Amino acid sequence: MSAEVTIRPVTDPTELHEVYAALLALSFPPSELVPTDWLIDGVASGAVSVLVTEDESGPVAIAVTEPLEPSAAVLLTYFATRADRRGQGLGSTLFKAMVTAVRERTHAPLLVAEVERPDRHTGSEEFGDPSARLRFYDRHGARALDLPYFQPPIGDGNPVHGMLLLALHVDEDLITTGQDGTTGLPGPALVSAAIDSTLGDPPPEGDGPAAAALRAAAATPIVRVIPLEDYQQVSSSEPDPPDATT
Repeated sequence: MSAEVTIRPVTDPTELHEVYAALLALSFPPSELVPTDWLIDGVASGAVSVLVTEDESGPVAIAVTEPLEPSAAVLLTYFATRADRRGQGLGSTLFKAMVTAVRERTHAPLLVAEVERPDRHTGSEEFGDPSARLRFYDRHGARALDLPYFQPPIGDGNPVHGMLLLALHVDEDLITTGQDGTTGLPGPALVSAAIDSTLGDPPPEGDGPAAAALRAAAATPIVRVIPLEDYQQVSSSEPDPPDATT
């Protein structure tokens, strides 16, 4: 990273509006994007953290994290690099800084992220390529949790199916091997609470079959962690690929 590029936390509401418009709104489809007020209110409360990479042209990359309370996990809610600066190493530098900041701030044993499955979502110049995104996380040691994951509805929107939940960082002493040789994370003691946090705990009225299947998978004794090159071993939250929506 050159001397002209800096990484810093952003907390000022006006600046948060600016980075939301310049980075988040241009990097994610509306169905996957929270409103600006969520970002500003979350940062003000101390629950949400925003790290931004800047150069002489302004903000070029962003990482947004939040705890999945009351679980011990932290969610990388959003991670994006401006389209004209992708492939220049800025994302990797910010990713490493983000992991370090999360570990120092929260000591969380598990850091996760939601990403689109390449076999369920197509890429676009505007919102990026799911395959390239998966390769990026693979280079940084991420693995997929064996869960039929979907992104819960944001506001009055619909759930986003065909997603993966990645383990970006895991304390190695949490990795467990069962009697059948399955290697993964403890479901009831860790993963289940994180999923309850994303879906809502207690379950909302009308918790449908996809949510029930996700909760059941998260509550298994050991939730497998799978290399990203083998992500298709992970069951999707929907049986058949949808029409391209991204």
